[in-house]
Amino acid sequence: MTKRQPIIMMALALCSLGAAAQSVTVVLNDNTAHKFGVDYIKEITFQEATSGDDQTVSSIGVDAYSGGNVTLTFNLPDGSSLVCDAYGPKTALYLMPGEYTVASSGSEFWIDNSPYSYYLKDDVKTALASGTMTVANEGAQYTITLHITLADGGTVNATWNGELPSYSQYFDLILNKSSYNENPQKPGCFYVKFNDADWKMEMALTFQSAPSDKTLVSGTYTFPQDGEMTFGDAGINMYNPSSSPKIADGVVTVEKEGEKYDITMNLVFDDGRNAHLTFSGEITGTPSFTEESAMPALKRQANGIRSIRIK
Repeated sequence: MTKRQPIIMMALALCSLGAAAQSVTVVLNDNTAHKFGVDYIKEITFQEATSGDDQTVSSIGVDAYSGGNVTLTFNLPDGSSLVCDAYGPKTALYLMPGEYTVASSGSEFWIDNSPYSYYLKDDVKTALASGTMTVANEGAQYTITLHITLADGGTVNATWNGELPSYSQYFDLILNKSSYNENPQKPGCFYVKFNDADWKMEMALTFQSAPSDKTLVSGTYTFPQDGEMTFGDAGINMYNPSSSPKIADGVVTVEKEGEKYDITMNLVFDDGRNAHLTFSGEITGTPSFTEESAMPALKRQANGIRSIRIK
């Protein structure tokens, strides 16, 4: 919400300006001057308004790009919105804590005051002049505090508290498709692929259970893959921004009723992100396994036995 400096309501008659008066000049808080011809002005009204009141952001939109760039849209209770085209470290893969400053350029932790950043109200865009956006988080809970001055002298002071929908250190994602890789695996090993509806992530995990198991069985699987009831990282690709993190730690819980699975994954990636992923549905495809001979294979030395005849 854009707010003006407090002033008292009053009306000023212009007839006393005299015949020599040709224009009225108004100087705004940012020291810009605007001149108006007196022939077009009936009266000047000074209106008192509060300034600097904090607002609570009603919702937030996130569009992430490469190079630590993210555009944040803060939707305010009065229907207006503030769009900040922000830049963290170039290697950032989630919104980094810190103070972002409105500027025309910078290396990191800045908000570009180009046309990509603006305040929008009643279909009118107003550029950003100065100010800060402070980002902090405690676990999955983020706090973003805005103190922005607009090009017309107005201010936007607002706060967002909550879990970010995406591009955060902690994020939730619902996976909607899953399938077995049908290439033969060793007995009891299941290579399972997952992705979400919007293709923000595609991931493959390998689960190891008892060699006699023919499909993925219920249980709690731990990382790293070493023995039964464990899982491993077989490849992860994430988009917006693109990255291919590795799993550093995690637990996967599998529940099965009939052909339907309910899978919950709590994963820690090597880039610092923490993911809570869920899948509910059927794993399509049919797993297959390599054959293991009951007898060990014979090894023949060079220049040794040419053949064996069994009668």
